[in-house]
Amino acid sequence: MEDNDDTFKELKIFSNTIRRELVRVIGESGSISFSMLKDELTLTDGRLFFHLKKIENYLERDEQKYYRLNEEGKRINFQLFHDKEVLISDIVAGSEEDKSISFLNLITPSGMFYYFLGTKTRSFIELHILLLVICWLFGVTNSRFSSIESIFGGGAIVNSLISIAHWYVYLGLIALILWILKTKFNYFELSISVFIGLIPYILYLIPVGIIFLVGVTVPQWGSILLTILFIICKIWSTLLIAQGITITAKRKNYESILIAASLILIDYIYLLFTV
Repeated sequence: MEDNDDTFKELKIFSNTIRRELVRVIGESGSISFSMLKDELTLTDGRLFFHLKKIENYLERDEQKYYRLNEEGKRINFQLFHDKEVLISDIVAGSEEDKSISFLNLITPSGMFYYFLGTKTRSFIELHILLLVICWLFGVTNSRFSSIESIFGGGAIVNSLISIAHWYVYLGLIALILWILKTKFNYFELSISVFIGLIPYILYLIPVGIIFLVGVTVPQWGSILLTILFIICKIWSTLLIAQGITITAKRKNYESILIAASLILIDYIYLLFTV
């Protein structure tokens, strides 16, 4: 049964044309750099990173950080392109799309993850700048990213600092859950995927910021609309985080959504202190 499961996983992985081409090019080259692979297959940094991540169990890197096939990779290369008993048509029969993230792709732009994960150091800096800006905006507009902030006083600075801490609690909790589930993941990549969840809140902060600058009193119907917009942004953010967990930790869709959704519970911890 275990052999059948492994075969199914390999069929699913190599149903994608790009991944088959990666195995072929790396196998023919012996060893090859990231930039050479990118030029050979005419892929963006992010897209190439994504597909290399999917076949990482079949690759290894030498002292110069060049990619080459490990023993499993050599076996797959032989089966795909040399072993007549294994029909490539059987593998191609699988969907060319990556079904593991097909559902989330309907509501979250996976291209965003390809970009950010393809430029990890720069993205880490960019997303932390975004974190500071968004948390500051939440603070100065007297908005609350999290209900936990209602426990504390102190104005904009305190609220901003709590918002920043809140995102690191998110990240730590996700890492803890994945560790409990004995899931292999790269903490640096996971942090980028989690902080991508900040982006939807820009939509909420635009009207809130304008209202704050103009200094008008928001009518009740306006407050209701802003609350609805905030809820939409929060749901979208949760789904973006779920997408990131799926890509970086290779969890199934429903597992990633459950992990990301569990973070919402953090927002209601304050009830333990106020009830």
